[in-house]
This record gives sequence, C-alpha cells and structure tokens, in this order.
Amino acid sequence: QNTADLDVAAWYPFTTESLAKPAVVVKANQGLDANYRASDFIEFRGSVAFASPLLAFTHRTARVVVTLKPGGGVANLDGAVVELVNLSGVEGAGAGAGEVIPRLEKNPDGSITCTALLAPLSLTAGTAFVRVTLGGNTYVYTPGESVTLQGNKQHDYTLAVTKKELTLLSSNITPWDNGATSGGVLSEMTRVDLS
Repeated sequence: QNTADLDVAAWYPFTTESLAKPAVVVKANQGLDANYRASDFIEFRGSVAFASPLLAFTHRTARVVVTLKPGGGVANLDGAVVELVNLSGVEGAGAGAGEVIPRLEKNPDGSITCTALLAPLSLTAGTAFVRVTLGGNTYVYTPGESVTLQGNKQHDYTLAVTKKELTLLSSNITPWDNGATSGGVLSEMTRVDLS
C-alpha cells in the first residue's frame, strides 16, 4: 500500500466534458437561490497526507455584501432594485461589462443586505459599481479609488441611500471563512475525506 503524500488539484463545479478547471463565470440573477449557489466556484490545490486525507477547499469567487441604509430624505427602502455593475465574468455578458442582481434580505432596522458572488476583478477609480433604483430615481455608487475584488475574500460596503445620492459609510475586506454565514456551495462542502 502506498502511503506517500499526494499532490492534489480539485475544483467545483466539475464537468465530465472537460478535465480543465473552468473559468469563473457567475450567474446574472443571484436573487434566485439556485443561481447564487451555482456562482460559487471552489478549489483545492496542495499536498494531502495519507494519515489525514482531507481537502480544505477555498472560494475562487469574491463575496460582496452591500448593506443599504435609508439616509437623508429617504424614509424606507421598500421596492429598491439593486444591481452590481461593470463586472467581468458574468454569464451572458460576453466580453462586455456584466451586471449582477444580488440576493436581498430586508433587516429589522430597515436596511437591506445585498449579497453576490463575483469573479475576481479590478475596477478603476471612477467606475460605477452599485446601482440602486428607488421611487423612480436611480442612484449610483462610484468608488473614488480602484477596487480589487479577490477570491476567497468578503468585501463589505455600507451605503446610505439619500434623496440625492449613494454615500459610502464604510468598507472592509475580510477572509471569507467557511462558517455558518458564509453561504454558497462551500458551506456544504468544506472538507472532503479521501480515505
């Protein structure tokens, strides 16, 4: 019996048509749970010991969480339509800039949490990123600095929707761990036992 360590490369999704790791291409309408989950691309690359044959997968996608809060002149966010714009790696967008409709969750404090899984990318400063349509008005958040969305990271943005604009209140980048709130397919498939 061979007990040597193995070098392993594994990924999901996997198709039998090709043994090549697929490019990260996410679904455009992630407001549908099945599309959100289908947008989570994961991988493992490394050495696996015979005594501990476990694969710890990581996300190839970036998780973006935008929290919208009602601001000056906006009483509530009922009926808000949210889109993440100017994205690469979106199904059906071809070489053009794609748009993703995120999952929306209304919070007890009147805010809305919008969550999407995106292909890693860089947006140059001055490129629109978040578009909100509310009450017949369209508001756009355009970062003043370049934005780099990294795989296996969670990118948090808190924005106030005011009568005139979307205003950035805070932003943060953290590791996207595999805890109960991580979402996506990896929350079900954190480790695979090869024994």
